[in-house]
Amino acid sequence: MAAPKRWFDERRSAAFLVFACALIVRCLWLTVPIEVPAQDTPDYDEIALNLVSGQGFVSHDNWFGHPMRSWRAPLYPALLASVYGLWGYHHWIVQVLQAFVGACTAVGVLILARRLHPPSGLVVGLIVALYPSLITMSAQIMTETLFAALLVAALVVATGSRFTATGSGLLVGLATLTRPVGLLLAPALVLPRL
Repeated sequence: MAAPKRWFDERRSAAFLVFACALIVRCLWLTVPIEVPAQDTPDYDEIALNLVSGQGFVSHDNWFGHPMRSWRAPLYPALLASVYGLWGYHHWIVQVLQAFVGACTAVGVLILARRLHPPSGLVVGLIVALYPSLITMSAQIMTETLFAALLVAALVVATGSRFTATGSGLLVGLATLTRPVGLLLAPALVLPRL
């Protein structure tokens, strides 16, 4: 008689370990009182708050007297607007959401590493989970965490046994709507399939 299938096998426990480590360190980082220069955050906040207040996708900065309506890619300000619309203007909610997204990215990299070189999956996943720059970026109101997650998800779909051009194309499209440089990466997903 065959042994019963275990729900929590070695593969799932490795993914859980990577996810838990990534989420814990990112949430702990949120408690460190370090002042980070604003960088692009005011732009994203302004557009998001304008969306919430019904003013549309607009920045009040002007370009020769005209409001700027396409200064930033739309997905990240739209995500911020949905968070601010549901829970109010609180950066900590966005930061916790990004900590979760960063943890999912680490699991995605674990999956990719297993497909390319199975013995390295856990180590590579833990490296991404504990990589200092990825931890600090998840605490900033910036596009990098979402962009990285969408690209990793596109690669997971593109390298899977059930590859779908629609799925990976949709994810690259969302990545491009987060940071336009994502458009340059689309051929990298298509060319290996030709």
